[in-house]
Amino acid sequence: MNNQRYVEFYRIAQAVLGDKLVKPIEHDNEIISEWVSKEGWLMLPLPSESCMSDAKNRRGPNIYVSASDEEIIIGIAVNTLESVYQLKNILHEFHNKEKSDLLHEITRLDDSFLTKVERKIKEKHFNQAPEYQNEIKIQSNKLDNESINEIFFIVDTIREDGLNLKKSRGTSHPIETPRIELTGTSFENDDEIFRQKLISIKPIFETCINIKTITELKKIGKEKIVAICAKCKEIIPESQYPPGTFCQKCGSLLKRTKMKKIDESYHLRDEN
Repeated sequence: MNNQRYVEFYRIAQAVLGDKLVKPIEHDNEIISEWVSKEGWLMLPLPSESCMSDAKNRRGPNIYVSASDEEIIIGIAVNTLESVYQLKNILHEFHNKEKSDLLHEITRLDDSFLTKVERKIKEKHFNQAPEYQNEIKIQSNKLDNESINEIFFIVDTIREDGLNLKKSRGTSHPIETPRIELTGTSFENDDEIFRQKLISIKPIFETCINIKTITELKKIGKEKIVAICAKCKEIIPESQYPPGTFCQKCGSLLKRTKMKKIDESYHLRDEN
């Protein structure tokens, strides 16, 4: 397919997603030279990214477009190990709202959208073109909390398998790593259909690129205000906050403080 068609896709993406989600590019030849891969697919870069390597190694999801004369494929892919585990942080309690938003938006997608987890296999060396082996495929609008947990269980299994292979074969890289296609679809090569598919995945992409790293979540956790019982040496879960200011176990006065000020002698009270 003529690369000029990818320029047209890029311009549509700019209009739909906006300058905060897609890098503004003035010249067509820059889109072709920098953002169309040798394999013939288009990457949509964030404004901060200056080259394909930046986008491929992003700590977050990518939107890619692949097309033939008859068909367009579009997807939100999570390719690197770092980005896969950053996406997993959506399971953290801090991101309860984002997980709820993600499920709300993804269940509104049409039936053509699929969610996949794949093994990315590099038998020889880290820089080789990978092979992909599908592990699970789910209709995206059927995703729920249970299937999200299943996805990350499979992710952890693939990661462990890759590390075991690295150890047993003595390679310098993990032979298998997980890849998630959060959602993807194929459809007729038509500008208006392309525009509508982009509109439908925009809120999903926005939610996912705002998921925090584990370092950021730990920092936030340390600033969290919690109740503690100095006598029981326990941190009181929110679900057990008493209506008054006294410990339900020993009757001592509870104290509110930041997590970062609590020493290692304290433990979380069993919610049961």
